Amino acid sequence: MEVNPTKYVYKDICILLSPLMAEGKMQRRAEQDAEGPLLSLLFGGVVELCHKPSGRPFLKNNAAEISISHTKGFIAVAKSDSEPIGIDIEHISDRVLRVKEKFVSEAEIQLTGESGFDEVLFCLLLWCGKEALFKKCDLEGVDFKEHFVLRKISGESLLFEVLRQDSKFKFVELRYWINKDFVLVAG
Repeated sequence: MEVNPTKYVYKDICILLSPLMAEGKMQRRAEQDAEGPLLSLLFGGVVELCHKPSGRPFLKNNAAEISISHTKGFIAVAKSDSEPIGIDIEHISDRVLRVKEKFVSEAEIQLTGESGFDEVLFCLLLWCGKEALFKKCDLEGVDFKEHFVLRKISGESLLFEVLRQDSKFKFVELRYWINKDFVLVAG
């Protein structure tokens, strides 16, 4: 499969984002077909993608950390050579508002107005941030509302506090990108 990715860089994280030309039932197949070529581009050669029992992706015989996410019309792959990473991408839609009670805390609701974003974009940033953080922390039994709390949103970054004693991370800064089609968060 031929991919035509856009490259994003944040700290030592390199992200390749590619559009997908399939919809409906064919999208999942297109996502799977695009993973290999994108990872090959990212690593400069063929790599073998594997998954832990939790579903977390990793590369056979390669110590680099990776993360993968997809949404309607897009797939993103990311790598870091120095620390665990997480990435999440979501298509811009107000569907996120239907489940916001499950992941938005009262303290975070106060940040909505201060953020400068409308409610949909704010909730998408929050959801993507918590998903990316979940992938980065690799913890089981996480409650997005209780364990990951957005403390600050500025310019291009989100600062989260991780409220789990078993996490090696306490505060995590994630970078975000927004365009007309999607919200992307990585770190």
